[in-house]
Amino acid sequence: MSASGPRLNALVALDRRADIEAEAPALLKPGTYLEPFALRTLGYARDDVDLIEEAIVRFEAMGLDWHAAETRRLLDQP
Repeated sequence: MSASGPRLNALVALDRRADIEAEAPALLKPGTYLEPFALRTLGYARDDVDLIEEAIVRFEAMGLDWHAAETRRLLDQP
């Protein structure tokens, strides 16, 4: 995994929404490894359930079931 994936995860953990908005859109390249990470991160920053659900679909399509499960946890948070 590139360093961008862990960085996006860290930005979510630190609730750094402005940094997410500055960095994640550039990683939204369809069909790339980082796309679902960027979708999940932007979904979190924007409180956008649709983006989070799309990230889950993309993770599953790539066989990244653990990441899909972790992303589902965002949907369970208040």
